[in-house]
Amino acid sequence: MSASRLRISRDTRWLLVIVAVSVAALSVLARVRFRDDARLAGPIAPVLSQLGPRSPFEGMTAAVEGVLPRLRAVVTPLALPAIAGASAGETVVPAVTFADGFVAALAPTRTRPSAAAVAAFDRSTRLAVARLPDARVSATLQTWAPIAAPQPRFFVAVETPSGEVVARPVFVAAMTSTASPGWPSPSWLLPGAPPMAPGTMLFTLEGALAGVIVRHDSQQALVPWPVVASEAQRLLTTGDAAAGYLDIDVQVLTEPLRAATRSQQGVLVSWVAPSGAAAGLVKVGDVIAGVDGQAVASVADWEPHVDRLSAGQSVTLDVWRGDAAVAVPVVARGEPAPAALLGLRLRTVAGAGARIERVADGSAGQRAGLRAGDLLTRVGDVDVPTEAEARRAFDTATADRPLLVAVTRGDVHFVLAMDRDW
Repeated sequence: MSASRLRISRDTRWLLVIVAVSVAALSVLARVRFRDDARLAGPIAPVLSQLGPRSPFEGMTAAVEGVLPRLRAVVTPLALPAIAGASAGETVVPAVTFADGFVAALAPTRTRPSAAAVAAFDRSTRLAVARLPDARVSATLQTWAPIAAPQPRFFVAVETPSGEVVARPVFVAAMTSTASPGWPSPSWLLPGAPPMAPGTMLFTLEGALAGVIVRHDSQQALVPWPVVASEAQRLLTTGDAAAGYLDIDVQVLTEPLRAATRSQQGVLVSWVAPSGAAAGLVKVGDVIAGVDGQAVASVADWEPHVDRLSAGQSVTLDVWRGDAAVAVPVVARGEPAPAALLGLRLRTVAGAGARIERVADGSAGQRAGLRAGDLLTRVGDVDVPTEAEARRAFDTATADRPLLVAVTRGDVHFVLAMDRDW
């Protein structure tokens, strides 16, 4: 019996020819459309995948890489000591030129940077103006301002963590206008946006400068660049006068504290320096509801008032004490009280010592390495000190003899020798 030969119908042959021609045509189109793309080593290229659109991630990465040279021409890494006199080195922050020879940036703390290039500084906003003789305003720099109801969009966040300008895409789903303490114009809250360090410069994908990231209470906010540049120009023109200090610590007025103080708004005084400007005038437990007739509703409202005081300036504090409202005039000191320079907010822990609740930026306590949560079990010659005993020991320390401070941090116990540099 002869072997039967496989027969393919005419219609099937035509279908195979059409498929072969189609694949060849798609391959030619792909090579024309994506002539710069790398060729695959395999014999069969994924033609349909080449003709499809790029993924959003690939497109975003390409957009950031494409605009990065423009951003590097605009942003200058600026080295600022995080703490004056500290040995921990410098923090490099992104700065942008707002006037020929001068750049603006956000300092890492509310303490004036000790860098010689800093020409002016605002403690309230942490805005620093630095003198860079070669800095020139970019003729190609454009700014971006949100419309009344900004739509979700991608931005480019620019930072300088190691002295080099780096950029990454960030998605901002919503922007809400809000009054921002310390700044003259509203800022934009960025709820749900990826975490960004204060001072980060935010650009559009087209390279337009949107503004600077700041902290607003516990949220992130964007201060528009025209507002930042205007404030920098004001600082450059007026300069920063010698800072004034009231030597008062305040805290949030919670609902239980409202009930206890019978106050509806303000901040609660938690500490008054014994030798400070407000000693004998303001008391712990007072509620400060206003400064010079301007309402104070939160700690964020309070800080701009005190941060912008100059030495010798007189202010009137609207104080609620007991069941009465009292107007208290206070004259700001040119130097903080010794305990204020120490920068520690303490609380007595019965039978244990004095717990550190807060360490002020740039303070002697921070330079010594003390942290919030540390327990001071001995200060000088006093074992298990109360808050008052710890402060008295710090106040009476002498410059010729370091003060021994025993600290408990979690399960670790150690002793510090603190020089009298506060």
